[in-house]
Amino acid sequence: MKYPLRYRVYAVLVMSLLLALWLRPTPHVPVAVLPTKSRDGMTRTPSADRMNDVVMPVVGKRQGLVPVGLFRVDAYQPPSSVNSVEMPLVHSAAVPDLQLLGWVLSDDIPWVSIMVGSSSYTLRPGDQADELYRYEGVKEGEAVFTYLPDGNGRYYPLSDIKI
Repeated sequence: MKYPLRYRVYAVLVMSLLLALWLRPTPHVPVAVLPTKSRDGMTRTPSADRMNDVVMPVVGKRQGLVPVGLFRVDAYQPPSSVNSVEMPLVHSAAVPDLQLLGWVLSDDIPWVSIMVGSSSYTLRPGDQADELYRYEGVKEGEAVFTYLPDGNGRYYPLSDIKI
């Protein structure tokens, strides 16, 4: 089968590119630390202390070997003497469990039905339930409530509604 001229030209170009890459000489560039300009305009030369005396050697003969010390990681050594302080256990009052019963979007207002303890509520954004929770709204598929005694936000996924 005879290939069109365009395919033969492409094949010759690809083969010549591969041959040029395979026959190219290895660079003989010495490893050097060059001064650089920082953001404040002052010229600085990296010191050996900051580089941890690691100088990346040139990979010779292009064999694909990773230079020694390129990914050197010093293992973390925990301090030998640690003064441990035991914190007293703090027992907080039991937080009434909030259970999300359902939600509906009516006139661009997300309403939720919840149960706190044994009382059930239907809330719109800004309403409070049992003086413990304030409903903030729906964000990214989650109903957002604020627990009023400590001010922390609580997120309940709308997809986890169990009837």
